[in-house]
Amino acid sequence: MAAGVLLPQADRGEVQPGPIEPTLRGWLHVAFLRHYRLVSEAERESVKQNFLNIRDRVEALKYMKQVNTIIVGSKKKPGG
Repeated sequence: MAAGVLLPQADRGEVQPGPIEPTLRGWLHVAFLRHYRLVSEAERESVKQNFLNIRDRVEALKYMKQVNTIIVGSKKKPGG
């Protein structure tokens, strides 16, 4: 996900719970891969388990928002 991507606000109740649509699942997987590559070897198992425990649309969007924040933060670091 690129910096500045607008995601529905899962934490504000604007997103209806429900199944993860195929397109959203694809973007969720992209977010996971980017997150996985940013973390240390020691953190990867935890990141993987967190991803595998995502069960619905609200959780998926919340995770994607968290990853977007991590990505934006990593780009602000010197040399990042």
